[in-house]
Amino acid sequence: MTYADTNLIYENNEQWILIYFEDFQGSAEGWNKEKFSVCGTNDNMFLGGHCNFAGEEAFKIYKNIPTHKTIKITANFHFFDKWEGEEAYMIVDEVPVWNDSYEWCDKVMQWYCKKYSINACGAEFPDRLSVPINYESNLFLILLYLD
Repeated sequence: MTYADTNLIYENNEQWILIYFEDFQGSAEGWNKEKFSVCGTNDNMFLGGHCNFAGEEAFKIYKNIPTHKTIKITANFHFFDKWEGEEAYMIVDEVPVWNDSYEWCDKVMQWYCKKYSINACGAEFPDRLSVPINYESNLFLILLYLD
């Protein structure tokens, strides 16, 4: 997918132009891993998921990006199942730009977490869903590590 060098201006303000969009609904073209998951009866697919990427890296190199001043990367990350402080991170052009971790239960009595938390997908452990990733730069190599 290529675009002519152009600027989108609205009320004298330069606007973002969408160059790539990935929703993983049946395709992960260009990604080094093509493992998908769905939760329950919902047919919304996502890259990785329950028992798919434990301790593995998922990455894609984007090419043919038009001349630009800045790029913006946005994504959502889901922490499914029994995370015990492990970290997920994103690297752009070999520089770490985002990281987060999750502890499925920080209580002494773990039954409390299972009873009063949300288990949306996978095993019986509570999940942390749709953690936003927002990054702006003029770099364009992405490595997303799922641990």
